[in-house]
Amino acid sequence: MQARALFMRSGIALLCLLVAACTLYSPGNGDAVVVKSPNDSREFRYIELPNKLKLLLISDPDAQRAAASLDVHVGYRQDPENFAGLSHFLEHMLFLGTRGYPEPDGWSHFVSQHGGSHNAYTSFEHTNYFFSIGQEFLDPALDRFVDFFVAPLFNQDYVQRELKAVEAEYRARIDDEARRMLDAMREVFNPAHPLSKLSGGNLQTLDKPGIRNQLLDFHRQWYGSERMSLAIVGPQSLDELQAMAVPRFKKVPSKNTVFQAIQVPLLQEQVLQEQVPQEQVLQGQSTAAAGLLAVQTKKPLRELQISFEMPDLREHSDSKALHYIGNVLGHEGPGSLHAALKGAGLIESLSVGTSLNFTGGSLYQIKISLGDKGLQSIDKIVAALFHTVEKLSQELEQAPEKALARFDEQRQLSELHFRYYTAPSSLSSASAASANLHYYEPRDVIYGDYRTAHFDAPLIQKLLQRMVPQNMLLVLASNELPSAFSPDRRSQWYNSNYRFGAAPAGWQAQWQLARQGAIPAGIAAVEMPAANRFIPQSFALYDSPTPGSKVPLRQQQVPGFEAWYMVDDEFEVPRADISIAFLSKAISGRPRHRVLAHLYALALGEQLQQSIYPAYLAGMSASFYPTLRGFTLKFGGYNDALPALVDEVISTLTNVSVDEQRFGELVAELERGWARDMQALPYQRLGQVVSSILYPQQSDRPALIQALRTVRYDDLAQFNREFWPGSYQLIIAHGNINTELQTQIKTSLDALPRCQCSRDQISPPTVTHLPAGTRVESLAIAHPDHALLAYFQAPDNRIESVAGSMLTAAILEPRLFAQLRTRQQLGYIVNTGYMAVFDWPGINVVLQSPRHTALALNAAVEAYLASFLADGVDAAVFEHHRNALVARLREDDPNLHRRSARLWRALMLNQDFEYRSALATAMQAMSFDDWQVFARKLLNSQQRRALQLHSIQ
Repeated sequence: MQARALFMRSGIALLCLLVAACTLYSPGNGDAVVVKSPNDSREFRYIELPNKLKLLLISDPDAQRAAASLDVHVGYRQDPENFAGLSHFLEHMLFLGTRGYPEPDGWSHFVSQHGGSHNAYTSFEHTNYFFSIGQEFLDPALDRFVDFFVAPLFNQDYVQRELKAVEAEYRARIDDEARRMLDAMREVFNPAHPLSKLSGGNLQTLDKPGIRNQLLDFHRQWYGSERMSLAIVGPQSLDELQAMAVPRFKKVPSKNTVFQAIQVPLLQEQVLQEQVPQEQVLQGQSTAAAGLLAVQTKKPLRELQISFEMPDLREHSDSKALHYIGNVLGHEGPGSLHAALKGAGLIESLSVGTSLNFTGGSLYQIKISLGDKGLQSIDKIVAALFHTVEKLSQELEQAPEKALARFDEQRQLSELHFRYYTAPSSLSSASAASANLHYYEPRDVIYGDYRTAHFDAPLIQKLLQRMVPQNMLLVLASNELPSAFSPDRRSQWYNSNYRFGAAPAGWQAQWQLARQGAIPAGIAAVEMPAANRFIPQSFALYDSPTPGSKVPLRQQQVPGFEAWYMVDDEFEVPRADISIAFLSKAISGRPRHRVLAHLYALALGEQLQQSIYPAYLAGMSASFYPTLRGFTLKFGGYNDALPALVDEVISTLTNVSVDEQRFGELVAELERGWARDMQALPYQRLGQVVSSILYPQQSDRPALIQALRTVRYDDLAQFNREFWPGSYQLIIAHGNINTELQTQIKTSLDALPRCQCSRDQISPPTVTHLPAGTRVESLAIAHPDHALLAYFQAPDNRIESVAGSMLTAAILEPRLFAQLRTRQQLGYIVNTGYMAVFDWPGINVVLQSPRHTALALNAAVEAYLASFLADGVDAAVFEHHRNALVARLREDDPNLHRRSARLWRALMLNQDFEYRSALATAMQAMSFDDWQVFARKLLNSQQRRALQLHSIQ
């Protein structure tokens, strides 16, 4: 196997190579250059239109679908005082007709029948609208899209209807714990700060006289071109894209609105209410204290959020100062804060990052899932955090060369990831770029997230100086709050019971000591992260021995072992993906076996977490999880570093060890997770139950919890002894692989016990084949909303039935949504989609409503299906949908990882690797008459094989 290029570099030498590889791209008459990765074959053009609208054009010759996204730099921050949620409501209304295209469901019909999708979101300072569509329909799509921002109707007839949708969305998430926590936080934020107000709105805040005029006024005031950034992606040339966009979007009017930075602080200063013992008082200690918010949750939860208010760092984005801090605070390797707290049994997980950026500031957050002892040790956990902050500060002052080396490593990894950047889908590219145009200069719209230009030690120190108790908000959320934090009030919108005040004075003193370097009692000392041993050194690209082939070859097969390999040189990245299935009869349909498999995967993750975390930072991945037939182990990343990672993980698979105490903690953690699953939104809970019905060996949560309570410590070792000798190893390695990597995989796996059997002897998952008729089940769910899930199973699993099911779902989805969601306003959640159960096709219909029972929802669905089958759609509509689906099936894989996933799925389903192409052919061959016959078999009440799940209260 021949390598086309070999770069052996390390440290700063590699960094220089990678920085030099960045490309400044500005073809044609664009106003600014755009820095792109050498691995990015797309062309860019940035233009600022005369009306100040920012426009980024991306020509991607490989794009099968086009996409566009327009980001308006306005959000619920700008909601009028007496109309909370107006910006979100406007986002809803914008889709429901314009002067040029007045039909309320015209946009959704147009996009769906041309193979696309659309959506929008409203955040604190942004509202983003985006869509994808078949590339040949981009021009007419943009003609409709621009009308949203020039001539929306805000039709009075639909104002009242869509208000019900906003209310349904609010009600559907009334028990969402993240929203309940945020609702309590809003009440303790500075009331003068815009973040203190309700975001999404509901009937109480919006259903008022003059609401339509409020919509018109908000659109006139804030939807000005100078606040907008637009990104368009398509296979067309830059000149063609420009010709589509500029004449249309230069018509968007400018409003010349003023957008001031927020000057008021977000966190209110708290004052110590207790007398601090004299011996704990530090010289010059302030009476200011951290705020402590304790929120009573409905679900089994143990979460601690530690937030610090930070300045607006947009002008310093190229220093990545908070990223530098987060790399240390969030590290999970040996000696880390995470390792120290987990070793003490105080936490289950820890993550660090900026939770919110806004004009004028930001909120930096450490989010912790607490362990069994954590609820009683909040003071120690926070003290350990402050100790780590102080260690980081001391390194900057006392060992600047080490701090610089740490920064250089982070910069090296950022540049490495940018050098081998993989462009996301057209839709994701457009949405991300339109948002980034508000944060970065046009040249850095792609590169800005990676650009790590210089080490700013003084800025890092200033940020660390803000990480003190006086500038901290603690949020403790649990259904098991300590008695000292029992709630004494309730939030307005989500009925969150909470207590708020200054953190105890004793804690405050302990934190001040830790911030000066004291090590908290009972917790191991924290060390700064070691150099990352997983940074790749070689970037050789290997030629495929079968040029042009996109099909893996089975190169090894012996009893208990089967390996498929494919050297893929199409994407020209030094990466590879490895997927390994361990198939066994030892994991049967018994809940006990399922439970032990989950516990085994958790224990393995615990054992490997510290040693392989640096691999994650270096762009690698490793995951191990239970399946219906055993376990799946996956690796991904730079192939040069994969052999070491593969060997380390596989050599541990049969040597999992966990002490009895930690075993008990894992059992409790697993039970809490499954208990939370049972309190999911009603439509999500119905989905869990449907899976357990259609896959008999997949037990539902109550059965799993019951079995979990019977498992003992010694059972895990017994499971280990029984599983591996009966397992069959099925492997596929795809990407930039060579013989060394193949040999390492085989050598590592040969060390594991395995069966002396063939793959045929491991049965595929059992699928429940529904009898003719409709099976109805009810499930009690403690939620104010009602839900319905209807599953329609195809009569067989022939490829023609797969094609017919996919077509039926695609044709039905926008029509059912328009009728039941837009016109009848039955609920916010109205979804229709293709649903495969292993290799068996079907479709599902899902509804959730705050006002209508499941029986009423079912009656509405049945009435619509009857009219749909009676009146149908015309042949032209059918052909639009069929052609769009065929085009999507014939799209080439956009990147290496997506191709790996497709090949793995085909292997696991025993399908031909070219199954997708065969499906496209079968779909193209399906006539309008053929489809009508199939749709009746699938949906007609006299012919179908259906399963209905109703929620009851």
